[in-house]
Amino acid sequence: MAWLLGSGFLVLFFLLMLFSTVRIRLLYHRRDEDDEMAVQVRMWAGLLRLQYRFPTIRLTPEGVDLDEKTGTPWPGKKPPWHRRIGWKTIRRMQQNFSDIKQRVVDLYDVFRGFLGHVKCERLTWKSHLGTGDAAETGVLTGLAWGVKTSLVGFMGSYIRWVVRPHLDVVPYFQERRLETDLDCMIRFRLGHAILAVIRLLTRMRGKGGEGTWKNTQFKA
Repeated sequence: MAWLLGSGFLVLFFLLMLFSTVRIRLLYHRRDEDDEMAVQVRMWAGLLRLQYRFPTIRLTPEGVDLDEKTGTPWPGKKPPWHRRIGWKTIRRMQQNFSDIKQRVVDLYDVFRGFLGHVKCERLTWKSHLGTGDAAETGVLTGLAWGVKTSLVGFMGSYIRWVVRPHLDVVPYFQERRLETDLDCMIRFRLGHAILAVIRLLTRMRGKGGEGTWKNTQFKA
C-alpha cells in the first residue's frame, strides 16, 4: 500500500513539474561606466524564486575581469568580489561549445523547437544617448534604433510576443550621456525544457562521431 501511495505521489509530482510555468526576468541598467545585470527565475506563483547577479565585465590583456560593485539596487547583496578568466580558459570554453555542436545532430533545430514555446510577457528597453555633438548624436540615435528593432525582429522569428515590445531612444544633443534600462520577462512550460534536454541527449553522437545514442539503443 505504501509503495502505491509513493508511486502515485511521484506521478503527481512529475505531472506538476511538466505543466509548471517558469518565468525568467532579465534586468540590465547602465549609467555611464556603471552597469548591473540580474536574472530572476520564478515558479509556482513566486514560491520558488532564484536570483543571479552578474558583475561588470572588462576585457584586459590578461583575459576578462569580472567585478561586482557596491551600491547596487538588488536586495540581499553580498560583499563585492573580483574574478579573472584568462584567455586560455576562454579558448577552452569555445572548444567545448564547438565539440557540443559537432556531437549533437541538428542542435539548432532543437533550440528553435524549444524557443517556439517561449512567450515574452514584457520587453521594455529605453536608452538616453548623447555625445556632446548634435550631428554625432543624431547618427548614434539612428544606429541605436536600428540595433534595437533588428534584435526585436530577430527575437520575434523565434519566440512569441504576449505584449508589444516598448522601445525608446532619447537623444541629448548638448551633453554627453550613455544610459540604458532593459527589462525583459519570458515564460515557458518546464515540460518543454525537459523535452528539449531529452532531444539533445538522444541526438548526441559518441566521441568517435559514429551514430547517435538513440541508434545505439536500437542496436543493443
